[in-house]
Amino acid sequence: MFVVHNGRVAVQISDRGTPRTVATLTDGNFFGEMALFTGEPRTANVVAVEETEVFEIGHAAMKHIFHTNPDLAESISWTITERQADLAQGL
Repeated sequence: MFVVHNGRVAVQISDRGTPRTVATLTDGNFFGEMALFTGEPRTANVVAVEETEVFEIGHAAMKHIFHTNPDLAESISWTITERQADLAQGL
């Protein structure tokens, strides 16, 4: 999982072989949570659109964070559900 520390990234899906931006993430936003939670392959590409710095949070660190803060796990779970619904609709 990655958290945008500064900069801006575009979340892109393939639309008939052509990348299509479905979201733009900035400082404090995160991505890669779906693969971290579900273990499934990623469903989108994330591309920096300007100079960007991200923090990587590995599985072991997230497991510890979720163990000590279950509300955070629930919050990220809701984000995953919303993003999966958006991807299913092609947004």
